[in-house]
Amino acid sequence: MDELKINITRSLLPLALMSCGEQTENTGYQDMLARKIESTITLPDDAYEMEQYARVYFLASNDEVHARYIRNFDNALKPDETCEQEVLLNNGESTTRPVPCPEFLYEKPQFQTDQSVWVDDETEFPGIDDGGCILVSIIYDLKTNSFKSVSCNGQA
Repeated sequence: MDELKINITRSLLPLALMSCGEQTENTGYQDMLARKIESTITLPDDAYEMEQYARVYFLASNDEVHARYIRNFDNALKPDETCEQEVLLNNGESTTRPVPCPEFLYEKPQFQTDQSVWVDDETEFPGIDDGGCILVSIIYDLKTNSFKSVSCNGQA
């Protein structure tokens, strides 16, 4: 009887989670599931340490959790700070010159480093073009308690 109760509970909880609002406080089940994923995942070789990522989860279906781990740059640049660009000189040497930074570097990140949050909609996931292991995409199978995929973002 206990086994039946556990299986029913396990199948109904994901349905309940689907109705959660945007970035709400984690439920006990969500916390447990995030801890389970985080304690069993093997990040790609080029990935950063787990603590350097903001970890964002989404219940994609009764069977799958999708996650994105994004490495934030928590200390947003101040308006007077600039970036550098490497410039190749005619003599074959290189130097750097100050250039305006991309705007996103001045913004405070939406998700905080070393925190796990759940979002209600996959469109709320953090995203970045290219970037390698700055962004790790994960698909976790709830039926088999295993990872379908764990991969770093592409490189340009």
